[in-house]
Amino acid sequence: MKLHLWFVLALTVCQKCHCSREFVHHFEISQNDIPSKLQGSHRQTRFRRDADSVCQSQETTFLTDVLRKKTQILEKRVFQNDSNTGMALAWAGTHGTMIVVTSQESFGIATGASNIYRTEDYGKTFVNITSKLSKEPTFIRKHAGIFRHTDDTNKVYLVSVRPDGTVLYITEDSGKSFVSVKLNFQIDGQLHFNPKNKEYLMASSSVLTVKKKSKEIKRQTIYVSEDNGKNWKRIADSVQVFKWGSNSKVDTDQTIYAAIDSANTHPFFATFFEIKYDLKKSTDLGKSWTTLMKDVISFGHQDKFLYVAVPEKAGSSLRKMLVSTDGGASWDRTYLPTMNGERFFSVLDMNEGLVFMHVDNPGDTGHGTLYTSSGKGMLYSESLQKHLYPNYGDSTDFFRVQSMRGVYIASQMRDDNSIHTVISYNLGGTWHPVPKPPGSTCKDPKKECALQIHGTYSRSRGIISELPLSVPSATGVILVHGHVADALQTTKPDVYITTDGGYSWRKALDGPHHYHIADSGSLLVAVPADTTQPKVIRFSTDEGRCWHTYDFIDKESNETVMFTGLLTEPGSKALTVSIWGYRPDTKKWTTFIIDFQKIFKKQCGMYNELVMPKLKLNCVVFNGLNEKGNIQGCLLGKKETFKKVKKDSWCYNGADYPLNIQENPAHVSGMIMNVIMGSTDLMVGMIV
Repeated sequence: MKLHLWFVLALTVCQKCHCSREFVHHFEISQNDIPSKLQGSHRQTRFRRDADSVCQSQETTFLTDVLRKKTQILEKRVFQNDSNTGMALAWAGTHGTMIVVTSQESFGIATGASNIYRTEDYGKTFVNITSKLSKEPTFIRKHAGIFRHTDDTNKVYLVSVRPDGTVLYITEDSGKSFVSVKLNFQIDGQLHFNPKNKEYLMASSSVLTVKKKSKEIKRQTIYVSEDNGKNWKRIADSVQVFKWGSNSKVDTDQTIYAAIDSANTHPFFATFFEIKYDLKKSTDLGKSWTTLMKDVISFGHQDKFLYVAVPEKAGSSLRKMLVSTDGGASWDRTYLPTMNGERFFSVLDMNEGLVFMHVDNPGDTGHGTLYTSSGKGMLYSESLQKHLYPNYGDSTDFFRVQSMRGVYIASQMRDDNSIHTVISYNLGGTWHPVPKPPGSTCKDPKKECALQIHGTYSRSRGIISELPLSVPSATGVILVHGHVADALQTTKPDVYITTDGGYSWRKALDGPHHYHIADSGSLLVAVPADTTQPKVIRFSTDEGRCWHTYDFIDKESNETVMFTGLLTEPGSKALTVSIWGYRPDTKKWTTFIIDFQKIFKKQCGMYNELVMPKLKLNCVVFNGLNEKGNIQGCLLGKKETFKKVKKDSWCYNGADYPLNIQENPAHVSGMIMNVIMGSTDLMVGMIV
């Protein structure tokens, strides 16, 4: 069955950007554990071709003792003396250090003391460190109660709500020691970390929040700390949105932007009319403020770009978008359509020196036009029509591929409201159907089919799937859920993989899976997602060609664990993987730690250059093809050289493996990749 769009309410103006993997994870025990209806229904398919001698050779040569449990790669930890139903963990330090907090709440009120644990070996052993925080019972918030600094892995922050006030517990050595700071305000939501100074923090306390359609109208007071949270100063009231300055040259480490309601309007009145704000800027950590723009409806800020949505003219319901690339000193109007109050702009990405902007189409269509900007963010060209962005929630499928520069994935609607996937290899210059895997067939031979990829919208409709996954350390690798069809389907998807940035794809696994990339792409792991109580993990050491199955719970065992998460360390360089869950009968948290480094005998070594046939990769058309089909120009204009492990090697990269992508200007008409293979382990790829 095809997946179609449903229409609901329209959104107001918003800004968003896609972020990298979180450093903090949250799990929760359900009080009504009902086995998944899908349990046991997954297809009994072998996850390697029977005729593939390479996969069989891998098992015979390297995995016999592991799969027969003669070589132990698994350890299990049960939190026996902990009955708390909420768990949050933060990666801290390096190489397997985590801080785990368990909490108990009912309707947002703590009903039991928290326990805090620390591990330095990915969870193989835990030490209860609760007493390091306080001799009295500690109540860490279940949600927004633990934060890890985005730029300093050793800094972790715990927020405790006590009858006599709020306490912030701070560690600067990944949990070996803590200091406590009693606050005179309640921290709401996130801590905000300065991109240029690790000691500077911001936080807010909300007096009142009112929801208007999908937008929250807030009256916040913001506070700043100059010493990593030990002392705080109140710097502004009646704030709707606030942001640190960016990491670009136009801002300093003391720059703050804030949308402030100078009239101090009660948020309740926002349900009747639209509040307009003053966009203000401080260059001295909030000691003084300069007004950059009045009557601002919303603003967004990333890299060098500062955007505001303002009325077309005084009293008008139409809106226009202005942009500044000098920190608000000067403004230019963007060449985008004006909007009324029922339509919206949405900044989707600003990561590659330009802006991807979605502009909503009139009416509750659920789609709009995707534009890309010039380097100054002022001039825009149309990139993709009927770009999917439903009129509710935040479920655009727009996805920036982190493993290959210039590659993006999006969803597009057709006139019959069906949805299909498109991919761009040149920063949105052109879009194409995603190539289907070789040998795959279409159900209806009369229709052209391609690989249809599930994203946020599919998940909002209840499709069991993970979001597309790519990481900078695994060049060219993307894992997705999808179907080979003419449009997105509602049936159970399969897992597909590309290792060349989206130019070619192959089916990796039958059925939906939770998946992760580890060891810089040389290890892929997946746990079946069509059951709430999985017992196996599947792994590949050759970028998804061969998959092997390991039982982390014995088949003969009656043990069951409700799955809550599959984790690898941020950066996707570690070889240790953990599976988290709880026992449905005892409600005890349980984790399985699998050390895949034990399946390898050696670390990947150096290489000798050996030129291999050229593969078309990241080939960018600047002015299109001429009559003879020749490429007329190179848009991305860089030569990139990188190293990857050869697929037939049996070695690991290790946590200290460098990304090693070298960039140089390219003076060629197209872009190609030379694959240069090494002595035994590594190959070098060159994109020019």
